Amino acid sequence: MRKIITLCLLGLLSVSTVDNAQAQTWFSRKQNTAGNWIIYAANTGILFNNDNQSGATWNRANPIPLAFGGGLWMGGVINKGTAPTKTTTVVYDPNNGAGHFFPGSAIYDGRQLNSSAAASAKYQTMLSSSNDSSLWSVRNENGTPVYVDDIALRSSSGPSYYIGNEDFFIIYKNTDSIKITDMKKGDPYPQFEVRTQIGLWSKGFGQDVVIVKNQLIYLSSDTLNNPVVALALDGDIGVGGASSSNDKMRGFIQDSVQGVFFSSGREGGKTAPMLGIYLLRGTSGTNRTDNGLTTVRRWTIANDPATASARYDFMTNGIKDTTDNGITGDMRSLLASVSSKPLLQGDTVYFDYALFGYQPSNANPVDTSAIINAGKKITDLYKNGKLSNLAVKIIHSDGSVNTIENFSVSPNPATSHCFIRSQEAIRSLVIYDPLGRAVFSSGALNENAHSIEIDLEGLSAGVYYVMINNYLSQKFIKQ
Repeated sequence: MRKIITLCLLGLLSVSTVDNAQAQTWFSRKQNTAGNWIIYAANTGILFNNDNQSGATWNRANPIPLAFGGGLWMGGVINKGTAPTKTTTVVYDPNNGAGHFFPGSAIYDGRQLNSSAAASAKYQTMLSSSNDSSLWSVRNENGTPVYVDDIALRSSSGPSYYIGNEDFFIIYKNTDSIKITDMKKGDPYPQFEVRTQIGLWSKGFGQDVVIVKNQLIYLSSDTLNNPVVALALDGDIGVGGASSSNDKMRGFIQDSVQGVFFSSGREGGKTAPMLGIYLLRGTSGTNRTDNGLTTVRRWTIANDPATASARYDFMTNGIKDTTDNGITGDMRSLLASVSSKPLLQGDTVYFDYALFGYQPSNANPVDTSAIINAGKKITDLYKNGKLSNLAVKIIHSDGSVNTIENFSVSPNPATSHCFIRSQEAIRSLVIYDPLGRAVFSSGALNENAHSIEIDLEGLSAGVYYVMINNYLSQKFIKQ
Protein backbone atom coordinates (compact mmCIF):
# COMPACT_ATOMS: atom_id res chain seq x y z
CA MET A 1 0.00 0.00 0.00
CA ARG A 2 1.34 3.42 -0.91
CA LYS A 3 0.80 5.69 2.05
CA ILE A 4 2.43 8.22 4.36
CA ILE A 5 1.89 8.12 8.11
CA THR A 6 0.91 11.48 9.52
CA LEU A 7 0.98 12.54 13.15
CA CYS A 8 -1.38 15.48 12.85
CA LEU A 9 -2.82 16.89 9.66
CA LEU A 10 -4.35 20.13 9.16
CA GLY A 11 -5.57 23.90 6.03
CA LEU A 12 -9.30 29.03 -1.02
CA LEU A 13 -8.91 30.12 -4.27
CA SER A 14 -8.89 33.31 -6.17
CA VAL A 15 -6.90 32.67 -9.34
CA SER A 16 -3.99 30.27 -9.31
CA THR A 17 -0.78 31.30 -11.04
CA VAL A 18 -0.32 27.76 -12.32
CA ASP A 19 -0.54 28.02 -16.09
CA ASN A 20 -1.78 24.54 -16.80
CA ALA A 21 -5.24 23.78 -18.16
CA GLN A 22 -5.23 20.19 -16.92
CA ALA A 23 -4.41 21.23 -13.38
CA GLN A 24 -7.17 23.82 -13.47
CA THR A 25 -9.75 21.17 -14.32
CA TRP A 26 -8.91 19.47 -11.03
CA PHE A 27 -9.76 22.57 -9.05
CA SER A 28 -12.57 22.25 -6.52
CA ARG A 29 -13.79 24.49 -3.73
CA LYS A 30 -16.28 23.44 -1.08
CA GLN A 31 -18.17 24.98 1.83
CA ASN A 32 -18.85 23.42 5.22
CA THR A 33 -22.28 22.93 6.77
CA ALA A 34 -21.45 22.38 10.47
CA GLY A 35 -20.95 24.99 13.17
CA ASN A 36 -21.33 28.76 13.35
CA TRP A 37 -18.64 29.31 10.73
CA ILE A 38 -19.21 29.32 6.98
CA ILE A 39 -15.83 28.78 5.35
CA TYR A 40 -14.52 27.78 1.94
CA ALA A 41 -11.53 25.57 1.21
CA ALA A 42 -9.95 24.80 -2.16
CA ASN A 43 -7.51 22.12 -3.25
CA THR A 44 -4.89 24.71 -4.19
CA GLY A 45 -4.41 25.39 -0.47
CA ILE A 46 -5.99 28.84 -0.59
CA LEU A 47 -8.46 29.07 2.30
CA PHE A 48 -11.25 31.40 3.38
CA ASN A 49 -11.78 32.91 -0.07
CA ASN A 50 -14.82 32.38 -2.25
CA ASP A 51 -13.72 33.47 -5.71
CA ASN A 52 -12.47 36.91 -4.67
CA GLN A 53 -15.08 37.29 -1.97
CA SER A 54 -14.81 36.93 1.78
CA GLY A 55 -14.67 33.19 2.41
CA ALA A 56 -14.82 33.03 6.20
CA THR A 57 -17.98 34.39 7.78
CA TRP A 58 -19.11 33.78 11.32
CA ASN A 59 -22.50 33.49 13.05
CA ARG A 60 -24.43 31.33 10.64
CA ALA A 61 -27.76 32.92 11.61
CA ASN A 62 -26.46 36.35 10.60
CA PRO A 63 -23.17 35.80 8.73
CA ILE A 64 -20.59 38.55 9.14
CA PRO A 65 -17.28 38.54 7.20
CA LEU A 66 -14.24 37.92 9.40
CA ALA A 67 -11.60 36.88 6.83
CA PHE A 68 -11.25 37.44 3.10
CA GLY A 69 -8.60 34.77 2.51
CA GLY A 70 -5.63 32.97 3.96
CA GLY A 71 -2.91 30.42 3.37
CA LEU A 72 0.68 29.43 4.07
CA TRP A 73 4.01 31.01 3.16
CA MET A 74 7.15 28.87 3.32
CA GLY A 75 10.76 29.92 2.89
CA GLY A 76 14.38 29.41 3.76
CA VAL A 77 17.96 29.96 2.68
CA ILE A 78 19.52 27.79 -0.03
CA ASN A 79 23.31 27.87 -0.38
CA LYS A 80 24.01 27.83 -4.10
CA GLY A 81 27.06 29.35 -5.71
CA THR A 82 28.98 32.01 -3.81
CA ALA A 83 26.10 33.60 -1.92
CA PRO A 84 23.14 32.17 0.03
CA THR A 85 19.76 32.70 -1.63
CA LYS A 86 16.74 33.70 0.43
CA THR A 87 13.72 32.10 -1.13
CA THR A 88 9.99 31.67 -0.50
CA THR A 89 7.03 29.88 -1.96
CA VAL A 90 3.50 31.14 -1.47
CA VAL A 91 0.26 29.19 -1.10
CA TYR A 92 -1.80 32.36 -0.70
CA ASP A 93 -0.80 35.86 -1.72
CA PRO A 94 -3.23 38.18 0.09
CA ASN A 95 -2.63 41.00 -2.38
CA ASN A 96 -3.89 39.19 -5.44
CA GLY A 97 -5.48 35.99 -4.15
CA ALA A 98 -3.06 33.86 -6.20
CA GLY A 99 -0.79 31.03 -5.18
CA HIS A 100 2.01 28.81 -6.46
CA PHE A 101 0.29 25.55 -5.62
CA PHE A 102 -2.00 23.21 -7.52
CA PRO A 103 -3.85 19.99 -6.65
CA GLY A 104 -2.12 16.66 -6.43
CA SER A 105 0.53 14.53 -4.78
CA ALA A 106 4.11 14.79 -5.99
CA ILE A 107 5.16 11.81 -3.88
CA TYR A 108 2.64 9.42 -5.40
CA ASP A 109 2.48 10.86 -8.89
CA GLY A 110 6.20 10.39 -9.36
CA ARG A 111 6.22 13.33 -11.76
CA GLN A 112 5.59 17.03 -11.77
CA LEU A 113 2.01 16.90 -13.01
CA ASN A 114 -0.28 13.91 -12.97
CA SER A 115 -2.25 13.96 -16.21
CA SER A 116 -4.28 10.86 -15.47
CA ALA A 117 -8.06 11.00 -15.64
CA ALA A 118 -8.29 9.83 -12.02
CA ALA A 119 -6.44 12.88 -10.72
CA SER A 120 -9.53 15.03 -10.24
CA ALA A 121 -11.19 12.28 -8.21
CA LYS A 122 -8.09 11.64 -6.12
CA TYR A 123 -7.17 15.24 -5.41
CA GLN A 124 -10.47 17.06 -5.15
CA THR A 125 -11.40 19.07 -2.06
CA MET A 126 -12.87 16.48 0.25
CA LEU A 127 -15.65 17.38 2.69
CA SER A 128 -16.57 14.60 5.09
CA SER A 129 -20.29 15.40 5.09
CA SER A 130 -20.56 15.22 1.29
CA ASN A 131 -18.20 12.34 0.45
CA ASP A 132 -18.83 8.64 0.51
CA SER A 133 -16.85 7.53 3.56
CA SER A 134 -15.08 4.93 1.43
CA LEU A 135 -13.50 7.78 -0.56
CA TRP A 136 -12.17 9.73 2.43
CA SER A 137 -8.40 9.78 1.98
CA VAL A 138 -7.31 9.96 5.63
CA ARG A 139 -7.79 6.64 7.37
CA ASN A 140 -7.48 5.53 10.98
CA GLU A 141 -4.97 2.69 11.15
CA ASN A 142 -4.36 1.51 14.71
CA GLY A 143 -5.19 4.93 16.07
CA THR A 144 -2.88 6.77 13.64
CA PRO A 145 -4.08 9.02 10.80
CA VAL A 146 -2.70 7.71 7.51
CA TYR A 147 -3.03 9.38 4.12
CA VAL A 148 -3.98 6.81 1.46
CA ASP A 149 -3.50 8.01 -2.11
CA ASP A 150 -4.96 4.99 -3.89
CA ILE A 151 -8.77 5.23 -3.91
CA ALA A 152 -9.11 1.47 -4.32
CA LEU A 153 -7.21 0.86 -1.09
CA ARG A 154 -9.01 3.36 1.13
CA SER A 155 -11.87 1.18 2.34
CA SER A 156 -9.60 -1.70 3.31
CA SER A 157 -7.02 0.46 5.06
CA GLY A 158 -9.22 1.39 8.01
CA PRO A 159 -12.11 3.67 8.99
CA SER A 160 -12.10 7.36 8.08
CA TYR A 161 -10.13 9.67 10.37
CA TYR A 162 -11.71 13.01 11.27
CA ILE A 163 -10.81 15.92 13.53
CA GLY A 164 -14.31 17.37 14.02
CA ASN A 165 -17.94 16.73 13.19
CA GLU A 166 -17.19 17.89 9.66
CA ASP A 167 -13.76 17.97 8.05
CA PHE A 168 -12.10 19.24 4.91
CA PHE A 169 -9.06 17.51 3.47
CA ILE A 170 -6.95 18.92 0.64
CA ILE A 171 -3.56 17.97 -0.82
CA TYR A 172 -1.50 20.29 -3.00
CA LYS A 173 2.02 20.82 -4.32
CA ASN A 174 4.32 23.25 -6.17
CA THR A 175 6.72 20.86 -7.84
CA ASP A 176 6.52 22.19 -11.40
CA SER A 177 8.40 25.50 -11.52
CA ILE A 178 7.96 25.76 -15.29
CA LYS A 179 4.19 26.00 -14.82
CA ILE A 180 4.38 28.70 -12.14
CA THR A 181 4.30 31.88 -14.16
CA ASP A 182 6.07 34.24 -11.76
CA MET A 183 9.05 31.92 -11.22
CA LYS A 184 11.97 31.98 -13.65
CA LYS A 185 13.30 28.64 -14.82
CA GLY A 186 16.30 27.68 -12.72
CA ASP A 187 15.36 29.85 -9.76
CA PRO A 188 16.00 27.98 -6.51
CA TYR A 189 12.84 27.84 -4.46
CA PRO A 190 11.54 25.35 -1.90
CA GLN A 191 9.24 22.64 -3.20
CA PHE A 192 6.63 21.16 -0.92
CA GLU A 193 3.72 18.79 -0.84
CA VAL A 194 1.18 20.04 1.70
CA ARG A 195 -1.69 18.14 3.30
CA THR A 196 -4.29 20.20 5.08
CA GLN A 197 -7.13 18.91 7.25
CA ILE A 198 -9.68 21.30 8.73
CA GLY A 199 -12.04 20.41 11.58
CA LEU A 200 -15.35 22.05 12.49
CA TRP A 201 -17.85 21.29 15.24
CA SER A 202 -21.61 21.60 15.47
CA LYS A 203 -22.22 21.89 19.22
CA GLY A 204 -20.98 23.68 22.31
CA PHE A 205 -17.89 25.85 22.43
CA GLY A 206 -16.49 24.09 19.37
CA GLN A 207 -19.05 25.50 16.96
CA ASP A 208 -17.17 28.83 17.03
CA VAL A 209 -13.80 27.14 16.42
CA VAL A 210 -11.99 26.15 13.21
CA ILE A 211 -8.88 23.96 13.54
CA VAL A 212 -6.46 23.89 10.58
CA LYS A 213 -3.71 21.26 10.63
CA ASN A 214 -0.94 21.38 8.02
CA GLN A 215 1.62 18.71 7.17
CA LEU A 216 4.41 19.96 4.88
CA ILE A 217 6.77 17.51 3.16
CA TYR A 218 9.93 19.11 1.79
CA LEU A 219 10.73 17.80 -1.70
CA SER A 220 13.72 19.82 -2.96
CA SER A 221 17.16 18.21 -3.08
CA ASP A 222 18.81 21.39 -1.77
CA THR A 223 19.11 21.81 1.99
CA LEU A 224 16.76 24.54 3.21
CA ASN A 225 18.42 26.42 6.06
CA ASN A 226 16.50 28.43 8.68
CA PRO A 227 13.16 27.23 7.29
CA VAL A 228 10.10 29.31 8.08
CA VAL A 229 6.39 28.53 7.85
CA ALA A 230 3.88 31.34 8.20
CA LEU A 231 0.16 31.95 8.02
CA ALA A 232 -0.79 34.96 5.91
CA LEU A 233 -4.38 35.95 6.61
CA ASP A 234 -6.44 38.79 5.20
CA GLY A 235 -8.73 39.86 8.05
CA ASP A 236 -11.99 41.39 6.90
CA ILE A 237 -14.10 42.31 9.92
CA GLY A 238 -17.29 43.93 8.70
CA VAL A 239 -20.80 44.45 10.05
CA GLY A 240 -23.37 44.15 7.29
CA GLY A 241 -20.86 42.76 4.84
CA ALA A 242 -18.62 45.84 4.61
CA SER A 243 -14.95 45.70 5.54
CA SER A 244 -14.11 48.07 8.37
CA SER A 245 -11.93 51.09 7.63
CA ASN A 246 -10.63 51.08 11.20
CA ASP A 247 -9.57 47.49 11.81
CA LYS A 248 -7.29 46.84 14.75
CA MET A 249 -4.89 43.99 15.25
CA ARG A 250 -2.94 42.94 18.31
CA GLY A 251 -0.53 40.08 18.70
CA PHE A 252 -0.19 38.16 21.95
CA ILE A 253 2.69 35.85 22.79
CA GLN A 254 2.29 34.20 26.15
CA ASP A 255 3.24 30.81 27.55
CA SER A 256 -0.34 29.56 27.28
CA VAL A 257 -1.48 31.20 24.02
CA GLN A 258 0.12 32.74 20.93
CA GLY A 259 -1.59 34.56 18.12
CA VAL A 260 -3.45 37.71 17.11
CA PHE A 261 -6.94 39.13 17.16
CA PHE A 262 -8.75 41.41 14.72
CA SER A 263 -11.42 43.83 15.83
CA SER A 264 -13.08 47.02 14.64
CA GLY A 265 -15.13 48.06 17.66
CA ARG A 266 -18.40 49.57 16.46
CA GLU A 267 -19.57 50.14 12.93
CA GLY A 268 -22.74 52.02 12.13
CA GLY A 269 -23.81 51.85 15.76
CA LYS A 270 -23.38 48.07 15.90
CA THR A 271 -20.79 46.15 17.89
CA ALA A 272 -18.61 44.23 15.45
CA PRO A 273 -17.48 40.66 16.18
CA MET A 274 -13.84 39.71 16.77
CA LEU A 275 -11.57 37.20 15.09
CA GLY A 276 -8.97 35.29 17.10
CA ILE A 277 -6.13 33.48 15.29
CA TYR A 278 -4.02 31.13 17.42
CA LEU A 279 -0.86 29.22 16.58
CA LEU A 280 -1.18 25.71 18.00
CA ARG A 281 1.96 24.14 16.56
CA GLY A 282 4.95 25.85 14.97
CA THR A 283 7.59 24.47 12.60
CA SER A 284 7.84 21.12 14.33
CA GLY A 285 8.40 17.57 13.17
CA THR A 286 10.75 14.62 13.60
CA ASN A 287 13.66 15.64 15.84
CA ARG A 288 12.31 19.18 15.75
CA THR A 289 10.91 21.21 18.62
CA ASP A 290 7.79 23.35 18.60
CA ASN A 291 9.28 26.79 17.98
CA GLY A 292 6.20 28.91 18.47
CA LEU A 293 5.74 32.36 17.00
CA THR A 294 8.85 34.28 16.06
CA THR A 295 7.22 37.06 14.03
CA VAL A 296 3.77 38.64 14.37
CA ARG A 297 3.17 41.31 11.72
CA ARG A 298 0.48 43.48 10.18
CA TRP A 299 0.69 45.09 6.78
CA THR A 300 -1.35 46.58 3.96
CA ILE A 301 -1.09 46.21 0.22
CA ALA A 302 1.01 49.39 0.09
CA ASN A 303 4.00 47.82 1.85
CA ASP A 304 3.74 44.24 0.65
CA PRO A 305 7.11 42.43 0.45
CA ALA A 306 6.90 41.57 -3.21
CA THR A 307 10.15 39.67 -3.88
CA ALA A 308 11.17 36.31 -2.45
CA SER A 309 14.10 37.80 -0.53
CA ALA A 310 12.02 40.65 0.89
CA ARG A 311 9.24 38.28 1.83
CA TYR A 312 11.67 35.99 3.63
CA ASP A 313 13.09 38.96 5.57
CA PHE A 314 9.52 40.02 6.38
CA MET A 315 8.75 36.59 7.82
CA THR A 316 11.91 36.19 9.83
CA ASN A 317 12.77 39.61 11.23
CA GLY A 318 11.34 38.77 14.66
CA ILE A 319 8.98 41.74 14.93
CA LYS A 320 6.21 41.07 17.44
CA ASP A 321 3.43 43.54 16.69
CA THR A 322 1.56 43.41 20.01
CA THR A 323 -0.07 46.82 20.40
CA ASP A 324 -3.47 47.98 19.15
CA ASN A 325 -3.21 49.97 15.97
CA GLY A 326 -6.14 51.21 13.91
CA ILE A 327 -5.34 51.06 10.20
CA THR A 328 -7.28 52.75 7.46
CA GLY A 329 -7.06 50.35 4.58
CA ASP A 330 -7.04 46.67 3.80
CA MET A 331 -5.01 45.03 6.57
CA ARG A 332 -3.32 41.63 6.58
CA SER A 333 -1.65 39.64 9.35
CA LEU A 334 1.31 37.26 9.46
CA LEU A 335 2.14 34.58 12.04
CA ALA A 336 5.55 33.08 11.34
CA SER A 337 7.55 30.30 12.98
CA VAL A 338 11.24 29.81 12.15
CA SER A 339 13.37 26.76 12.88
CA SER A 340 17.12 26.69 13.45
CA LYS A 341 17.24 23.15 12.08
CA PRO A 342 17.63 22.76 8.30
CA LEU A 343 15.19 20.84 6.14
CA LEU A 344 16.46 17.95 4.05
CA GLN A 345 14.63 16.26 1.19
CA GLY A 346 11.82 14.14 2.60
CA ASP A 347 11.60 15.94 5.94
CA THR A 348 8.16 16.79 7.28
CA VAL A 349 7.13 19.79 9.35
CA TYR A 350 3.82 20.66 10.95
CA PHE A 351 2.04 23.98 11.31
CA ASP A 352 -1.38 24.03 13.00
CA TYR A 353 -3.60 26.97 13.91
CA ALA A 354 -7.15 27.84 14.96
CA LEU A 355 -9.73 30.53 14.25
CA PHE A 356 -12.31 31.68 16.78
CA GLY A 357 -15.33 33.93 16.25
CA TYR A 358 -16.61 36.01 19.16
CA GLN A 359 -19.30 38.64 19.65
CA PRO A 360 -18.37 41.21 22.34
CA SER A 361 -21.03 42.99 24.36
CA ASN A 362 -22.15 46.51 23.51
CA ALA A 363 -20.59 47.65 26.77
CA ASN A 364 -17.16 46.29 25.81
CA PRO A 365 -16.92 46.14 22.00
CA VAL A 366 -13.21 45.24 22.06
CA ASP A 367 -13.14 42.54 24.74
CA THR A 368 -9.45 41.66 24.63
CA SER A 369 -9.47 39.37 27.65
CA ALA A 370 -12.27 37.22 26.25
CA ILE A 371 -10.54 36.58 22.92
CA ILE A 372 -7.26 35.70 24.65
CA ASN A 373 -8.98 33.45 27.19
CA ALA A 374 -10.74 31.64 24.35
CA GLY A 375 -7.33 31.09 22.77
CA LYS A 376 -6.01 29.63 26.01
CA LYS A 377 -8.93 27.20 26.14
CA ILE A 378 -8.50 26.16 22.50
CA THR A 379 -4.75 25.75 22.94
CA ASP A 380 -5.28 23.64 26.05
CA LEU A 381 -7.84 21.42 24.32
CA TYR A 382 -5.48 20.96 21.39
CA LYS A 383 -2.39 20.16 23.45
CA ASN A 384 -4.32 17.72 25.64
CA GLY A 385 -5.64 15.78 22.66
CA LYS A 386 -9.27 16.84 23.06
CA LEU A 387 -9.53 18.32 19.56
CA SER A 388 -8.73 15.08 17.81
CA ASN A 389 -10.20 11.93 16.37
CA LEU A 390 -10.73 10.29 19.75
CA ALA A 391 -12.31 13.38 21.23
CA VAL A 392 -14.88 13.89 18.54
CA LYS A 393 -15.60 10.92 16.32
CA ILE A 394 -14.90 7.86 18.44
CA ILE A 395 -15.32 8.90 22.04
CA HIS A 396 -17.26 12.11 21.80
CA SER A 397 -20.19 10.81 19.81
CA ASP A 398 -22.49 13.82 20.29
CA GLY A 399 -19.88 16.11 18.72
CA SER A 400 -19.50 18.55 21.60
CA VAL A 401 -16.03 19.56 22.74
CA ASN A 402 -17.22 20.80 26.11
CA THR A 403 -15.50 19.26 29.11
CA ILE A 404 -16.75 18.33 32.55
CA GLU A 405 -15.73 20.94 35.10
CA ASN A 406 -14.12 20.05 38.45
CA PHE A 407 -13.34 16.53 37.27
CA SER A 408 -10.49 14.34 38.47
CA VAL A 409 -8.96 10.88 38.11
CA SER A 410 -6.85 9.81 41.06
CA PRO A 411 -4.34 8.44 41.45
CA ASN A 412 -2.96 9.35 38.02
CA PRO A 413 -0.91 7.41 37.02
CA ALA A 414 -2.88 4.52 38.50
CA THR A 415 -2.05 0.87 39.10
CA SER A 416 -4.78 -1.44 40.42
CA HIS A 417 -7.67 1.02 40.71
CA CYS A 418 -8.63 4.68 40.38
CA PHE A 419 -11.37 7.01 41.60
CA ILE A 420 -13.25 9.16 39.11
CA ARG A 421 -14.90 12.18 40.68
CA SER A 422 -16.96 14.99 39.19
CA GLN A 423 -18.85 17.97 40.55
CA GLU A 424 -21.47 17.27 37.90
CA ALA A 425 -23.52 14.17 38.65
CA ILE A 426 -22.16 11.17 36.71
CA ARG A 427 -24.98 9.58 34.75
CA SER A 428 -22.76 7.41 32.53
CA LEU A 429 -19.05 6.65 32.31
CA VAL A 430 -17.05 4.98 29.57
CA ILE A 431 -13.28 4.40 29.36
CA TYR A 432 -11.62 4.10 25.94
CA ASP A 433 -8.20 2.92 24.86
CA PRO A 434 -6.15 4.93 22.31
CA LEU A 435 -7.78 3.03 19.45
CA GLY A 436 -11.23 4.22 20.49
CA ARG A 437 -12.34 0.85 21.87
CA ALA A 438 -14.50 0.88 24.99
CA VAL A 439 -12.73 -1.07 27.75
CA PHE A 440 -15.16 -0.16 30.55
CA SER A 441 -18.76 1.01 30.60
CA SER A 442 -20.77 1.77 33.71
CA GLY A 443 -24.18 1.69 32.09
CA ALA A 444 -26.85 3.99 33.54
CA LEU A 445 -25.99 5.32 36.99
CA ASN A 446 -27.88 6.90 39.84
CA GLU A 447 -28.26 10.60 39.03
CA ASN A 448 -26.65 11.53 42.34
CA ALA A 449 -23.41 9.63 41.70
CA HIS A 450 -20.36 11.93 41.93
CA SER A 451 -17.62 9.37 42.54
CA ILE A 452 -16.89 5.95 41.04
CA GLU A 453 -14.10 3.49 41.84
CA ILE A 454 -12.79 1.61 38.80
CA ASP A 455 -10.97 -1.73 38.97
CA LEU A 456 -8.02 -1.51 36.53
CA GLU A 457 -6.53 -4.96 37.05
CA GLY A 458 -7.70 -6.19 33.66
CA LEU A 459 -6.27 -3.26 31.69
CA SER A 460 -2.88 -3.24 30.03
CA ALA A 461 -0.44 -0.45 30.83
CA GLY A 462 -0.99 2.64 28.69
CA VAL A 463 -3.04 5.80 28.15
CA TYR A 464 -6.84 5.76 28.52
CA TYR A 465 -9.60 8.31 28.00
CA VAL A 466 -12.63 8.90 30.21
CA MET A 467 -16.01 10.01 28.85
CA ILE A 468 -18.62 11.20 31.35
CA ASN A 469 -22.20 11.94 30.26
CA ASN A 470 -21.07 11.78 26.61
CA TYR A 471 -18.35 14.42 27.18
CA LEU A 472 -14.67 13.63 26.90
CA SER A 473 -13.21 14.68 30.21
CA GLN A 474 -9.65 13.57 30.84
CA LYS A 475 -6.99 11.02 30.01
CA PHE A 476 -5.12 8.94 32.58
CA ILE A 477 -2.23 6.50 32.62
CA LYS A 478 -2.41 2.88 33.78
CA GLN A 479 1.00 1.66 34.97
